[in-house]
This record gives sequence, structure tokens and C-alpha cells, in this order.
Amino acid sequence: MLEGLRHQARRGGTLNTPNEGSDRYTLTQAAYACYVLAAAGEPEKPVMHYLRNNRLDGLNDYSRFQLAGAFALSGNVKTALSILPDSINLEKTGRRDTGRNFDSSIRAQAIMLDMLIEVRENHPAIPKLVESLTRAASKGQRWATTQENAFAFLALGKFLKNQPHQKFTGTITRNGAKLPNFDSTGRQYIGSDWDGADIKLTLKGKGTGYYYWEAFGVSGDSYIEEYGHELRISRRYLTPDGSRVKNVFQQGELVLAEITVEALTSDLENVVIVDMLPAGLEIENSRLASRESVSWLYTQAFTPDYIDIHDDRLIFFGTFPYQQARKFYYPLRAVTEGTFTVPPVSAEAMYDPTKSAVASSGTIQVVK
Repeated sequence: MLEGLRHQARRGGTLNTPNEGSDRYTLTQAAYACYVLAAAGEPEKPVMHYLRNNRLDGLNDYSRFQLAGAFALSGNVKTALSILPDSINLEKTGRRDTGRNFDSSIRAQAIMLDMLIEVRENHPAIPKLVESLTRAASKGQRWATTQENAFAFLALGKFLKNQPHQKFTGTITRNGAKLPNFDSTGRQYIGSDWDGADIKLTLKGKGTGYYYWEAFGVSGDSYIEEYGHELRISRRYLTPDGSRVKNVFQQGELVLAEITVEALTSDLENVVIVDMLPAGLEIENSRLASRESVSWLYTQAFTPDYIDIHDDRLIFFGTFPYQQARKFYYPLRAVTEGTFTVPPVSAEAMYDPTKSAVASSGTIQVVK
């Protein structure tokens, strides 16, 4: 596995000495690759020293921390400490890269915390970074993306591992009634009578206790809000000659689903579109092998990066340029007679879920 990791890190000239024209992505990748190789016991010292001596000002904050981590793991802690910036920016911006390096404020802070624990575990910025990351998760009950989750859990896991051994006992009451005690090894309580209850926790001993509450179920309300946040999406059904089918389908009829997506404020990469099917329709042939009957698709169809087909939905992924609507088509057949709810079609930037859209729900009829 380590050989594969070294090969991947060195691919594509990432660790060829970055030249003066290197963009920020190339420099970021070089610093990250230096850290990964140092962690694997194979430090790329020529590139590490080149970045430190010639391109340090071109690195963003978290990349400087990764370069410092590479030096620390290579045994050169003095150089690692000299690379760390004098101050750490804890401000959060709403900007997230939807591709390339998937940058975001939370991801950057998690990487900086991870590297500080490697380089200088008593650094005064560590508690501030821990607080900032935990507050960000508490605000929305989670971090927003897989990148943020991965780096945040990695950093906070290292932080908690270095904390003194926890040894405490605790009591918990629900609406004044005492429940079984818990201790530092943890305990789970399950029941249907926690919603709206008054819960009180007390601890005795050394350490900090953490708790969470989780509820799940099926909503009794079928209403789904439709919206567009920096993305626009719509769906309509067409006959093979391009005419619109409104709400009534003939049983056995072949129709085309037309999905239109537009990025409204910037280019967006890694956008996932999920089109849930009404129960009366089935996907006929998502690859459109028989395009001869719908030749006009050749000039209008958008080619996704990837398509995932299920019985009840079609999912595709793509990159969408700023304010340029893209249309994707796939064939369906009306198979079951009846009246059916049409679920909405949705789009979301996987690495910036604040950019999302939901639209085009309704009902259809399939008749003989």
C-alpha cells in the first residue's frame, strides 16, 4: 500500500521542482505530497527545501503547515517551527472549492490543527483551533463535506488521544427520574420517550464527558420545499419528436426526461444530480443506444462525468460552467396504469452543499 501511495504522490510531476509559474494548486499539491511521503518514511527533501527557500510566500497557510509537518516527521523540528506563521487566521469564509483541492476554511483549520499536533503539541493556537472546529460542527450539527469531516476527525482524534486519561462516573436523570449511571467507558440509552424531556447530567472525577442525542423516523408531511441556491435545475418530459408531455402518459409510451442544470454564480465541479422516478415510469435504456429515433439529441445532449442507474432513480455527476445551462436526456417508459407522485429532481455541489437546488415535483397519470 505504501508503494502505491508513493507512486500516487509522485505522479504527474507533482514532486518535480515547482517552477516560478506554478499555480497555487500545484504548490499545494507539492506540499501535501511532501507531507504524505514524510509520513510514509520517504521524505522528498530536495523539494521540501526548494519550497521552503524559494516558494514559501506562494503557499497558503495550511500548505505551510503541511510543509512544516513534513520537516518535523523527517526529524528537522527546528526548520518545521521556523516555517509556521506567526499567527493563525481563525476567520471562516463561505467559499469552498468544488474541485481540485477542495479547499474550505474548516478543512484548512483541521489541517493546521493536525500539523500543529505533529510539530508542537503545546502550541497556544491548538485550543483555539479545537474550539473553532467544534463550534462549526455544532452550528449545523455536522461539518459540510467529506473533506471537512475527514480532516477534522483526524485532527481532533489526535488531539483527544493526547489528553490525560479520563476517569469519571456520571448520573443522568430524565424528567427527574434517575437512569442507570455511566462512566468514562461510555453508555447508550435507547427509548421513545426522550423527545422534549428534561435531561440533567452530572460528572464526578477527572476528565471531560461528551454526549450526543439522535432521533430518527418518517415524516408525516409529504411537502417538499423547492429552492435554488446558486444552482438552477428543472425537469420535463418529452416525446421522441421533442414535444412536451405534461401530466398524462399513455401506458407503453416511450418518453424522454430532460434535466436542465445551470450554475448561477461560478463554475461548479463535482455536482451530483438525483432524478427520482414516479412509480409508473421505468428507465428504458439510459445509454440511449437507439438514438437514431431521436437524432436531435446529438446536438443538444450533455455528457455526464459518470452515471449511476437504480430501479427508482438515475444519478449523474458533472461539471457546470458559469451561467451556461446544460441539458441531459434519458429515456423512460410508462409501464403501470394509475396516478403517481413525481418526486423532485435535485442538484448539489458535493464539496459545497450550500450550492444546491430542488425542483419539478408534481403528479402524473398513466392511462391505457
